[in-house]
Amino acid sequence: MDYIGRFIQNNSILEQIDLHDCEIDDDGAIHLAKYLPACSLENLELSQNSISDRGCASLLSSIPPTLLYLSLRGNQITKSSLQTILTFLDVNQTLKNLTIRNNPILEETIYEKIYEAAKQNNICEIG
Repeated sequence: MDYIGRFIQNNSILEQIDLHDCEIDDDGAIHLAKYLPACSLENLELSQNSISDRGCASLLSSIPPTLLYLSLRGNQITKSSLQTILTFLDVNQTLKNLTIRNNPILEETIYEKIYEAAKQNNICEIG
């Protein structure tokens, strides 16, 4: 993950990276998050990995201002991440699409809270 992180950080023209189904766990997500603030990514695909609440918190606190699309679909994110996600949605001004389906978090009432927070911040699509 260190190699990928340094590549992302040092590549000013890289706009998207697809790391779905790469067996990334919390440690990998935390390691990747160290490099995100300095990158120019617009699209980060992390679906179908093993990222849970700890990795989710680290990633969301490190999202670069250029990011428009983030997929965390099919990971291990639970309702314990609700406040982290709501805070992220309240603060982030650039994200247009957040995909979090197929995580243990998705009880209907929790998903509704996330959807409402996203709508207030002009995020176009929550999936």
